[in-house]
Amino acid sequence: MPELPEVETVRRGLNQITRYQTIQGGDVLLERTIAHPSSMQEFLAGLKGAAIAQWCRRGKYLLAELVRGNGEWGMGNGEWEDAETR
Repeated sequence: MPELPEVETVRRGLNQITRYQTIQGGDVLLERTIAHPSSMQEFLAGLKGAAIAQWCRRGKYLLAELVRGNGEWGMGNGEWEDAETR
């Protein structure tokens, strides 16, 4: 099991490499690991086209904060501004 400093190092590295990248697709190895939505296909469809806003950590778990659509992630205030409303 990784130690918390190692998890934090990985989180920082992921933020540098994958931040603002768009998810093109994914794989689910065990369908039973998907709790919501009810099907693996719905889960993967929800991921496709989303962008990674940032990586967060809860203990030893890494969480990706995702955003959808065209817009801009505000660096100063941390809010998403939709492209159509700018």
